[in-house]
Amino acid sequence: MSAPLIELSDQVTDLLNTVGAFTPALSAVRSYQPFYELTDLTAVKTTVLPISDRTIGRADREAWQHELTVRVAVQKKLADDNDTTKDTVVTLADAICEYVKENWPEDSDFELMAPTVASLMQHPLLQQSRLFSSGIDLIFWHYR
Repeated sequence: MSAPLIELSDQVTDLLNTVGAFTPALSAVRSYQPFYELTDLTAVKTTVLPISDRTIGRADREAWQHELTVRVAVQKKLADDNDTTKDTVVTLADAICEYVKENWPEDSDFELMAPTVASLMQHPLLQQSRLFSSGIDLIFWHYR
């Protein structure tokens, strides 16, 4: 039996890799850190990261309510520092967020509560390398 956060991250990864969901298709992978060689980032990389499992409080006498956060990182090495090119990465992140909202199974043990898209702050070294990242934080509630 794996931790609920890992199980949830795998479910998000599987959903993003659904055939026909995106054109071109995503090849999302679950990982703990979205670090790649710059030469591998000429195409968009999508990484699903298990971030946190926070106990909020008692749901009832028998179960606790947990808030689980999964982050989806969308990364690409840019040819130049053009904002239009960055916009495509943020637009893909937004499309991923909308896809998860529309297609998350209603009968899942994990209830999607608060998806958020953000342009991630870039470390100066990453700025020099022209690596741009956008992210989606998916917050779920789980009872156990």
